[in-house]
Amino acid sequence: MKLLKQTSTRLRTKDNKPFVDLFLGWVYRGVAYCVRVNPQFYRDYDKLMAVATEVPQGELPEKYL
Repeated sequence: MKLLKQTSTRLRTKDNKPFVDLFLGWVYRGVAYCVRVNPQFYRDYDKLMAVATEVPQGELPEKYL
């Protein structure tokens, strides 16, 4: 499993900056699976973002697994 992050096209209303989507991805029997995750904590959020692999906007996350 790999943790991936991708800048979203959605903008936050308070500061007009884009959201960053986090995905947990894996390959099982030759098929790639990705689920978007929503962390339930804020204190260590920066550490989670630091270890996630950056996926350029417009690219498919499955390419980086």
